[in-house]
Amino acid sequence: MSSSRRSSFIYRFLPLALLSGILLPAAPARAQHLEKALREGEVAWYTLMAVEDSQKMAQAFEKKYPGLRVKVFRNRETALLPRIIAEKQSGHPVVDVTSLRGIGYHQLWKRNLIQPYVSPESKNYPNGFKDPKGYWADLYDNYYAWSYHTALVKDPPRSYEEVVHSRYRGRIGMDGEEIEWYAGLAEYWGKERTAKFLKNLAAQQIRFRDGHTLIAQLMAAGEFEITLTFAESIEKMKKGGAPVEWVTTASAPPGFRKDLATARRASVRPAGGPGKAQASSDPAGGRGGLRGAS
Repeated sequence: MSSSRRSSFIYRFLPLALLSGILLPAAPARAQHLEKALREGEVAWYTLMAVEDSQKMAQAFEKKYPGLRVKVFRNRETALLPRIIAEKQSGHPVVDVTSLRGIGYHQLWKRNLIQPYVSPESKNYPNGFKDPKGYWADLYDNYYAWSYHTALVKDPPRSYEEVVHSRYRGRIGMDGEEIEWYAGLAEYWGKERTAKFLKNLAAQQIRFRDGHTLIAQLMAAGEFEITLTFAESIEKMKKGGAPVEWVTTASAPPGFRKDLATARRASVRPAGGPGKAQASSDPAGGRGGLRGAS
């Protein structure tokens, strides 16, 4: 990158860094980056994270750094990826920070949009929770769990194998994009056992909806009786008095990893004005950056 091009970027702060307290490089670089970021005034964060959680993180960041506003755009990955790519192609990228699934980052990486950054904190992350070249680091993990409506299901399944019993046919709701879940099963069980299970599951007349939170809510409302969703969603609903429970099983549920990268975008302001930038902080593990449009 030429020196003139480099000067068209400012360093951006990463809201997700609040998870670890790792915010910026050491002074004097930190003070310089803070000054530039304050002139910019806004961070655009594209995320899959639930609105309630992402807003809390954004608010905490804004409290720590008065004058910096976090603009959160939350959507499904199938909507975020095309938007990020289209912004880059238009020459007017908006996104500064992204938190996507590993599959999403692969799509950005193969389009040469991800820029690596290896944090000093990366050494604290075990293998499998960070990219060795610094393209991503784990942000948080959700765990899949079969769940059920306690008032409607008097004989809940107690294992994955019981889920495909004929007595549950037509009573199950699922999200239509369970790629990571499938990958986790294949790694944990092996492909042969996984393929057999999915064949039997397909015969259950699954009722598909979009979004795990929505599916859990619809189950609580009685639209279906059994779902595959995240254990933490069920725990939150239980605390609120919802008639739901998740199935405890001897088989550990495959984890669903949400990875983290940061983005940078090219300046769309007049020459000499502060441009958009590469993030300068990270979530105690690593970060990548979207390269600005050329």
